[in-house]
Amino acid sequence: MRREPRLTDRQLEIIKLLAEGLDSKEIAERLSIAKQTVKNHLYIAFRSIGAVNRPHAVAILYERGWLNAKTNDSNIGFAEYVHRKYPGVDEDIITMIQDILEHPKVAPKVGERPRG
Repeated sequence: MRREPRLTDRQLEIIKLLAEGLDSKEIAERLSIAKQTVKNHLYIAFRSIGAVNRPHAVAILYERGWLNAKTNDSNIGFAEYVHRKYPGVDEDIITMIQDILEHPKVAPKVGERPRG
């Protein structure tokens, strides 16, 4: 059985801020750390959870229940969450991320080329 990937408290904190729409510079300022330190944490976290980019990392944590996508009084769907946090994200990218999350065995690993 495959173990659930683990993130440090700091990695999770940084991805939560990422999910709020902050960029690396804003996260660094908020946490009083260097911008490169933020990038290092994100790189290691992405490898740990198998994310290929920032929206994908947020999607993975959202789907695993590690991020809460609540608005004022109700839950919103994954696609709406991504649209709110990353305005302008192409619908095809959201669909691709959802497919990867739903069918992880057919998804390419980080660094692999997709088949087909």
